[in-house]
Amino acid sequence: MAGQTSAILKGFDYQHLLSWYHVLSLKTGNVVKRVRLENEFAGHVDDLTVEKSNGTVDFYQIKYHVGGGHYSMLDLLTAREGKSLMEKFWVTWNELIKQYSKDQIRLILYSNWVYHPDDKILICINGDNGHLSDLFFNSGPKSDCGKEKKVNGRKRIPLLMKILMLLLNPYHFS
Repeated sequence: MAGQTSAILKGFDYQHLLSWYHVLSLKTGNVVKRVRLENEFAGHVDDLTVEKSNGTVDFYQIKYHVGGGHYSMLDLLTAREGKSLMEKFWVTWNELIKQYSKDQIRLILYSNWVYHPDDKILICINGDNGHLSDLFFNSGPKSDCGKEKKVNGRKRIPLLMKILMLLLNPYHFS
C-alpha cells in the first residue's frame, strides 16, 4: 500500500511540474493565453490544457511510471480496464472536433516513458515535433513501418488505429 501511495504522489509531482512550466509561461511571454488543470471538458485527455494566443489548444494526458520503461504500439492499443489509451484519445478527438477545428487541437501523451526503440511503428515518429512522420503514412510494404502495418497479408493495425493515425496529424508523443 505504501508503494502505491508513493507512486501516486510521484505521478502528481510529475503532472504538477509540467503544469507549473506552462503556468509560469503565462508571465514570460504572450504565447500561452490560458492554462487549465483537470479540464472537465477535455474528455480523457484532461490532465492539462494549454490554450495559446494563436488559437491552438494542447490537451495533455500525463502518465508517470515508477521505474524505467517504454511504450509500444501494442501497449497503447491494449485496454487494461475499459478502453485502451488510444481508444480514449479517439473518443476525446471526436468530442473536441465538435468545439474546435482539427488544426486548432493537439492531443499530447506526456510521459517519463519513451516509445520502445524496437517498435517498428513508433520509430516512425518525427523527432522534431513528435508527430507521426510521412515515413509512417507513405511507407512501402518492405520498409520496417510497412512490414509492421501488415502481417501475413492482413492489416495488423485495427481500423480504429488506422483512422486515428490518418486524422490525428496533431497527435504528439513527448
